Amino acid sequence: MMSDIEPLKLASAALSSSDGLAPLFENIARVIQQARQQVQQAVNSAMVQCYWQIGCLIVEHEQRGQARAAYGKQQLQILSAQLTEEFGKGFDPRNLRNMRSFFLAYPNWNAVRTELSWTHYRPPFLLIESKLKRELEWERIKVQSQLLTKTDEADDD
Repeated sequence: MMSDIEPLKLASAALSSSDGLAPLFENIARVIQQARQQVQQAVNSAMVQCYWQIGCLIVEHEQRGQARAAYGKQQLQILSAQLTEEFGKGFDPRNLRNMRSFFLAYPNWNAVRTELSWTHYRPPFLLIESKLKRELEWERIKVQSQLLTKTDEADDD
């Protein structure tokens, strides 16, 4: 699979021959790439918030006098089928349980790191019971992400 950088290098090489457009092209390409990254971050943040809210709604529904056993798998399967029919894939019972676990792990929205994508919050991350352990794992993920970003930037040069 070709990366975003490879077409940039190919097009830049074609432009650099004689017309002097290479610097302009590179600047425009950089702006486009930054915009795409911002869009991706905004989408990730919105999805994390959406899944947290879904988890909150499921927990609130469970706590309206219904025992967890009564809520159980059957209701999640029915809810899953309805959501999947309306919105497409991504709402299977397992994901709904993950959303519920996400809310239970982070009942305070302000504690959620929106710069992380949903994949960072899915199990096994949600299985980490201790808040301190979750914070340490988050720091590890953050450092790893920064290292990957620096590696990508170095490859661009």
